[in-house]
Amino acid sequence: MQLLTLAIIQSLLLAGGQVFLKLALGRMEPFGWNWQFWNSVLTNWQFALCGLLYGAGTVLWFYIIKHFPFSMAYPMISLSYVFGMVAAMLVFHEEVSMTRWAGVLLIMAGCYTVSAQTPGEQDIIRRMSAAAEKIRTVRCEFTQTKHSKMLNEAQVSRGKMFCEQPDKLRWEYTSPKASAIVMDGTATPEGSWRGAAMLIMNSVAGKSLTDSKAFQVSAKEMPTEYVATLLPLRKDMKRIYSKLVLHFDLGQSTVTEVELHEKNGDCTVIELHDIHINEE
Repeated sequence: MQLLTLAIIQSLLLAGGQVFLKLALGRMEPFGWNWQFWNSVLTNWQFALCGLLYGAGTVLWFYIIKHFPFSMAYPMISLSYVFGMVAAMLVFHEEVSMTRWAGVLLIMAGCYTVSAQTPGEQDIIRRMSAAAEKIRTVRCEFTQTKHSKMLNEAQVSRGKMFCEQPDKLRWEYTSPKASAIVMDGTATPEGSWRGAAMLIMNSVAGKSLTDSKAFQVSAKEMPTEYVATLLPLRKDMKRIYSKLVLHFDLGQSTVTEVELHEKNGDCTVIELHDIHINEE
C-alpha cells in the first residue's frame, strides 16, 4: 500500500496548507500599498507555515508521479478533499451535511479501488528483483525467433548463453551460423552488438526491473508465470524498441523468455531452457 500511504501524507500536507492559508488571510490587513498591509503579510507565521506545507507536498508529489503510473497517482489527489472536510469541521466549526459525507465516502472508496492494484504489482517486482540479486551465474540454452515484417517466415537461431555477474556474458549462436557476443568485464562489443549484449544480460539477470532511469516497469501474475512489461525511457532505447516483455518462472523468479518489440514492428522472442543457476 505504498502509493496509498504516500498519497495520504501528501494530501495531509496540501489540506494543512489550505487551512493555514485561510487562517493567514483572516489575519491580514485589507490589501493596500502601505506598511500596515505588508507588515501583516511578512509577520504572519500562518502564511509562512502554509508555504512550507505546500512546498513539502509538492516535493512528495514529484516522487509519487516519478515512481508510480500517472493514471493511478493522480486520482489520489482527491484524498485532500476528505481531509479538507474534516478540517472544516474541527478547525473552522462548519456544519457538514450527510450528503457531503456521502460524497467523501465515495471518494475514499474510489481511491482505495485505484490503489488496490499497486500492492500486487509492486510485490511481484520486489519478488523478482530480490531473486535476481541472488543470481551469480546463469548457464542455459536458447532459441531465438525473429519475426520481421519484411520476411514471410520467421528466422530461428539457437545457441548457448553464460552470464556471470556483474558484467560478464557469452552469448553464442550455434545455428544456423556460428557466432558469439562476448563481454568479459573489460572489453565490450561495439555498435549495435554492445546494446544487444547489455540488454540480454540485464534482462536475464532481472536488473532491468530496478533501472527506473531506463524503463517504466509494470508487472502481473499469470497462472504459470510472472510477466513484466518494460517501456524504454532513454532516447537510445526508444529509437529501437517500443517495449520489452520479460516472462519469469513462478518458482525461481528467473527469466524464461524475453520479447524485444522494435519500433518498426519487428519482434524478437528469446526462449531460455535447460537453465542452471549459480552452478560452480
